[in-house]
Amino acid sequence: MKAEVLVTLTAAVLGYLCLANQRDFDKTEASAGEEVFTSKKTSAREDDAITEYQDMMLDDEEKFQLALEQANRLVDLVGLAEKKYRVQAGDDASLRLLIEKMARLFPAQSLDYYEVCPTDGLQNREMHEAILVKWADFDFKACMAYLRSKPALFNRNFCEQWDRLADQSFKSHPQECVDVFAGFSAELQRELIEKTHMDEKFQEAVLAVIKEPALVGKVKERLMDREREEVEARKKMLDEVDTVWQKETEPRELSQTDEWKEAWKKEWPDPAVIVNAIRSLPSQKERREMLDWVAKPRKNPNGFIAENPQAWLARISEVLRNAGDVPLSALEFHWSELQPYREVLAGWLPQQSPALQRVWAESVVRFQPPEESFAWAEKLATESLRHDMRDVAWERRVANSAKEAAAALMTQATPEEREMHLPAAVYGWAMRDYAAAKQWLDAQPESEARRQALQRIEDP
Repeated sequence: MKAEVLVTLTAAVLGYLCLANQRDFDKTEASAGEEVFTSKKTSAREDDAITEYQDMMLDDEEKFQLALEQANRLVDLVGLAEKKYRVQAGDDASLRLLIEKMARLFPAQSLDYYEVCPTDGLQNREMHEAILVKWADFDFKACMAYLRSKPALFNRNFCEQWDRLADQSFKSHPQECVDVFAGFSAELQRELIEKTHMDEKFQEAVLAVIKEPALVGKVKERLMDREREEVEARKKMLDEVDTVWQKETEPRELSQTDEWKEAWKKEWPDPAVIVNAIRSLPSQKERREMLDWVAKPRKNPNGFIAENPQAWLARISEVLRNAGDVPLSALEFHWSELQPYREVLAGWLPQQSPALQRVWAESVVRFQPPEESFAWAEKLATESLRHDMRDVAWERRVANSAKEAAAALMTQATPEEREMHLPAAVYGWAMRDYAAAKQWLDAQPESEARRQALQRIEDP
């Protein structure tokens, strides 16, 4: 509909401009030079009018589609990619159309550009990968010839590239893949057979073009072994299904812990009853698993937590204090339920045993703001646990905001923490803005952490 309106309005503007131009000509009887000037001026007015109406009538996506249709030079396509990626990266339909056009018109040039352009490492890698995959789909032979001339692209050697691209292309272009494999040397054929994960159908298809007789025999033997393994696996699966079916038809006897769980779901007993029950279990693993179940917040039949944090803590605190053991694993909450439980746990856990702190401390630190995490970690019982929780806090800070984490590490971290986390922080920053990250790192004082960070971004 927008397109029809645009066409109608454009036609009206052009008609008006043509009529106005004719009237001006009749009135002034302009010279030939003036006529050329008037024609250029009118053409410019026409272009301005069309552009103005396009800006009014088309949304951003339609403007992008129009620009993509008109872009037939690599520089124009790269510019559109930069613009589109900044606005909406990832699995975007328009970006996929742009990648497809680059792979059709300028595949090798596009890959060369994204291989060396250092402005945005993450975008470069994603665009490079996407164009490469699309080119392999369009022209597998040309794509493989290009990769053979490039010993390492983003630290991937040819075998690794073949592993990623050949099996997928074989599904749509089997004969082309076989022809490409046939053109390789005997040494490269052997390397691809032995070092990649070509599936059975692909290996069977290339048997006739393998140049080394000994390798042919080896591949045939391997295919026969895999066929036997598949037959045995199917038989084993059928036997297991039959065994499970037979067990399900037999009366099921509940274990002692299952009986307790069924009973306690209906009515929660006194903490002393729970403690005595857990202490009676024969193995530590069973006791800790039962404590895991006891410590989880109660849920309603729909699977949502139906116990508020204060009631939860009152229910489990005496059991954990007297059970003589600790739960097996950390607490896990859905993000929508997390905050109130984390706040209650943060206030209660520092007064508990070092063993329980060790199991549950990460449940607090993992989801706190970094500054709060560092302050809270100082309340924990042992130096090793405080050290470990600071590491967790730094890891989270680096993952969430690499640039800010790099600056904070230089002023707030210990030398050991800087050595451990600064390389990852600078690398994460450099993947988005290599020039800025490199400039910042060069300005930092000499240290082992700086040396390792520089090595990480220069040789990732």
